[in-house]
Amino acid sequence: MRLRSPARSGQRSPLRADLPDDRHVLDRRSWGGALQGLWLIVAARTERGSSPGRLRILRETRVIVTVRDPRWRGGRVAGDKPEQLQIRLDDDTGSETLSRYTFQEVLAAEVVVEMLAGKPIRRVLCESDEDYVIEWTDERPEFVSVKHREPDQGEWTCSTLCSDGGVRHLFNTWKKAGKRIRCRLQTNAGLKTGESEARRLAVACRDEDTATLKMYLADLKTKLSADSEEEVEAFLADLRIQDSLPKRDDLRPRVLDTLQDQMTSIGWARDRHSARFDLVCSEVHKASSADLRSHARVPSAEVPNAAAIKAQALAAKTVDADRILAALRNAEQASQRQGPSLLEQKLDCGGIGPTGIRRAAALQEHWLRTRYRWSSDLPGDTIDELRRRVLKCADIAERESRDTKKYGSAMQARLESLLASEAAAGVPAYIDEDALLGIAYDETDRCNVVWCEDFVPKAMT
Repeated sequence: MRLRSPARSGQRSPLRADLPDDRHVLDRRSWGGALQGLWLIVAARTERGSSPGRLRILRETRVIVTVRDPRWRGGRVAGDKPEQLQIRLDDDTGSETLSRYTFQEVLAAEVVVEMLAGKPIRRVLCESDEDYVIEWTDERPEFVSVKHREPDQGEWTCSTLCSDGGVRHLFNTWKKAGKRIRCRLQTNAGLKTGESEARRLAVACRDEDTATLKMYLADLKTKLSADSEEEVEAFLADLRIQDSLPKRDDLRPRVLDTLQDQMTSIGWARDRHSARFDLVCSEVHKASSADLRSHARVPSAEVPNAAAIKAQALAAKTVDADRILAALRNAEQASQRQGPSLLEQKLDCGGIGPTGIRRAAALQEHWLRTRYRWSSDLPGDTIDELRRRVLKCADIAERESRDTKKYGSAMQARLESLLASEAAAGVPAYIDEDALLGIAYDETDRCNVVWCEDFVPKAMT
């Protein structure tokens, strides 16, 4: 931030009404010995950033700040004129900091999706002693520190990992927890290679290479202010360093791509993966933003004791399966109020009632879970062959049922009969009639099966 003082000659009152929109005037105190306080109002033009709801300050935005003597009234004090300073906002660190929080929340949301897909995780606690905590069902809790590093800051060295990279903080958290937790550092930056450097340390921690770790003990004892080298060795045995993650602009699409199979295994339709992941990110953000201190100010009539206050605070910071399922139910209800999905629209167009539509959605999710478990995702595999057989049956059912424009109910009955025959003719042991019907409804979402004449899709959420 740089300060520039404009020329005084011919300077007009900064209180005039025709100031540009990005200028705001401060009427307070003078710079002299009578200075008792200064109010600084920084208001700038903003524009929508790339992420929804985020505002980014335009670079080179100028803000007008005026400082006045307290004796000034009506614009005149003998021998004194208000001094006006011009401030240029050349820095955008606020939005960059917000992006770092988004980076952290996407990483935590990835863990939540893995939890929903079956990893042995009970819950994720956000923004507590560390950026987030993974409570495993079969392992000790894992405390995770997330560090985003700008490209011009270079790689982490062993020294900077301790001073700025979160390792020292993780060490203190580990000690505070009685040395009964595991620790992880996640960063987008790389690790410096070389003798006694960060890369070799991370590999030794991962591989539990005690011989290599011993080379670091004396140096890290000083850097971490540890009591002994044995204490450092025990900490390194509980530490994992995950580096070279995608930069913050690339992280979300990369994570989404990585989680495709897991989200399918949960039963989420592929055209809703992005929206469902954003919902998880939203819940992580709410948990991260929950103010623990505010719970201490809750009236005692509402929260009668300290244990209840603590439980309420933990619930606010926790993301578990129940919380996500509740959020999904709320989102589904809102979606139903705003507009049906493509599958629902097509079945409704064909004359299939609400119960049949709900059953179809459930069968589609049943099929997606089955596909995730057994598909090789290679052309010509068993699953691919099943899809072709189901599409053939759907084609036959449609041709035999097109007496009216709303032939969906007749087509559905005929399709169920044909698929029952297909199941009897021979399908893999893990495939049942419901899975075959689920394929048909999934192909409906793919626009390969239509249930009525002249279908026109409506706007979808």
